[in-house]
Amino acid sequence: MIIVYEREFDAITARALQQRVSSATLMRFDEARAHPWEVTQPSFVVMILSGRHPASLPALTQQLHLAAIPHSAVILSDDALTCGPLVIPGKSVCFGCASKRSASMVEKPRTAKQDRDFHAYLEATPRAELRGYMPALIEMAVIKMLQHLRCQLKDAGVMSVFSLADGHAIESRILALHGCDCRQLQFSSTEQRWTQALRRGLEGILHE
Repeated sequence: MIIVYEREFDAITARALQQRVSSATLMRFDEARAHPWEVTQPSFVVMILSGRHPASLPALTQQLHLAAIPHSAVILSDDALTCGPLVIPGKSVCFGCASKRSASMVEKPRTAKQDRDFHAYLEATPRAELRGYMPALIEMAVIKMLQHLRCQLKDAGVMSVFSLADGHAIESRILALHGCDCRQLQFSSTEQRWTQALRRGLEGILHE
């Protein structure tokens, strides 16, 4: 397993996870972006980042998806801690679909545009840190990533969001967005089978 990190919270959480998985190696985020994943083919990749990195994280997760490498992420924001989803290429939703759908999982303290600008600023300012996080957040992140490391199908596509505003947690299985290539995956969950059956039914009605 490779653990990708960048800033203060990321490094602390990465080392805590590495203590639980002695075979894991650490890699800086800038190194990961240029890494030949299709050549090295690690068994699992965890990305632990402060901020959603709207420009560079989608590119990295796309590389992992194309290389068929299972992966998951921990994203710390000023409003929430997001864990997941567990992405198993060919068997689950991709990270891109999950990122778009997660926007509605927790009430934001700002508009959608302000939220994008905030995370774009964090991404473009490496010295910017999100401080004030509690040790419990680190432990929650580690526990979730240990769960995802097992790559069980029941966890595939599942995203957990912990609100830092009021403390409530939401866990949801993310479904692929219409038009995304990952919709060609093999459906396995009840939600996915139901959605696929509904789609076939609607297409049948429309073509009658």
